[in-house]
Amino acid sequence: MFNLSNKTGLRGLKPNGSLKRISETEWESSSDDPWFLYSGSFRQGSYKLTLHAFVADGLPVTPVRLYFAASADKFNARDCFVFPGLPYKNQAHELKLEFNLPFDVQVLRIDPMDCPGRFHLLDFHLEKSAGNTAPPPAAASSLWTYCEDGLATEHNCDFMNDGHFLKSYQAGKNTGSWGQSEIHWRAYIACWAAKKAASLDGDFVECGVNRGGLALTVMHFTNFQNLSKKFYLMDSFSGLCEKYVSEAERRNGVLLYKYEDCYEFVCETFKDFNNAVIVRGTIPDTLPEVKSSKVAFLSIDLNCAAPEIAAAEYFWEKLASGAVMLLDDYGWNRHIEQKHAFDQFAAQRCVQVLPLPTGQGLIFKP
Repeated sequence: MFNLSNKTGLRGLKPNGSLKRISETEWESSSDDPWFLYSGSFRQGSYKLTLHAFVADGLPVTPVRLYFAASADKFNARDCFVFPGLPYKNQAHELKLEFNLPFDVQVLRIDPMDCPGRFHLLDFHLEKSAGNTAPPPAAASSLWTYCEDGLATEHNCDFMNDGHFLKSYQAGKNTGSWGQSEIHWRAYIACWAAKKAASLDGDFVECGVNRGGLALTVMHFTNFQNLSKKFYLMDSFSGLCEKYVSEAERRNGVLLYKYEDCYEFVCETFKDFNNAVIVRGTIPDTLPEVKSSKVAFLSIDLNCAAPEIAAAEYFWEKLASGAVMLLDDYGWNRHIEQKHAFDQFAAQRCVQVLPLPTGQGLIFKP
């Protein structure tokens, strides 16, 4: 454990940093140069990396990724290594990682998986191992098939090669809804549920829209303008209503999310969709504005339990048989109060929430 002294203000992702070379085989950064993105010349082979960092108001364990690339414009989500995780409690910790670079690298990037903006990198030291005692370097693509948004896996994810999905995803990403993050698997789950819903009786509803990224992805993926359905986009478009946030949720940091007013932006984004209905206001107050007798797709992402449960209760009887209720926050530690609330909601209706490694939850209407 290390003394933070006056280093607690170091944060953020900043480009064009550099590592100081201290020998033929060693590089280091100092707390005076707290970059997350480093340029240099790193030859294929074995390395040891030690970093000192901490997470402010973070999750109990925050995995950290080390990306590597031949140049700054050639980062690939699969080309990375994952540290086991940083404990939280605002204390500095040391993490060590031994790894093999499978090719010559010009850029290294250290990236917190779950808490950008609250990850504080104090310093790190990179050393090239003497000899090649570690296993021979594997091809980069064999490290992970997917590594973003808190999820790293070597399982099949061929949707990442689906041109139609990727085009739809890019449309959503262009809204700026996800900032620096990438959420391909989460978005694909929404597209999968929406494609299923397209064949069911009923309209689409999203409770919690923000800048409209997920809704736009779904609309492109399903060619929604050609469906005889309406898509209700419900949000305050200016962030959480604090009166609905419980004390437990406040302690978990739910109010740390910051939103700007985006109503005009969303109206502009969806102006060409004649079947999109934008409903501005606080849920549950605006729920009666959805006049549909049937709902085929329901996405809920309101970041706190009370309005989410109100929405689920309001739409439950309207959901078509086979419809999916998509819970964006269900599996995230910060949103444990929502998980408890939806577990109870599901049990009262003799159904279960299916937890996904993306952090989402699914409820299927019988």
